[in-house]
Amino acid sequence: MTVATRSSDSSPLQSVLIACADQDLCLYFTNTLTNKGYDVECVSDGKTCFERIQKNPFSAVILNHRLPILDCPLLITEIRTIQPTLPIIFSTVVGALPIAHRQSTVAVLRLPCLRDELYESLQQAIFLTTTFGSNRTAPKSKA
Repeated sequence: MTVATRSSDSSPLQSVLIACADQDLCLYFTNTLTNKGYDVECVSDGKTCFERIQKNPFSAVILNHRLPILDCPLLITEIRTIQPTLPIIFSTVVGALPIAHRQSTVAVLRLPCLRDELYESLQQAIFLTTTFGSNRTAPKSKA
């Protein structure tokens, strides 16, 4: 499954790659971000995600915790070798991200999430990475 959606807004778009095997979650993320003006592409496995990152510039990538073919910890390592400053948001229901990879992600998005939480996490990840580089993490939300 590869889904690419463009916003109808004529302003310059930031592009987001979503790697998620869950079609419903991918559609939720895609609709939320497209409605906020992002150009969104969704792929269903880690290998395809890495191939897309090699070929195209993205403003950020959102990785779901369960990816077939190339799992998240290995995918994060591979992404950091070719794009060390790409904002990575890790989405998970369990929050299980190996300690070694916490420094490599900009934000952890706990699922289920509200549309505003997704949008704010993405905005903050892009801002922090642009401003401070890839080793900065977003402050914890007060929720």
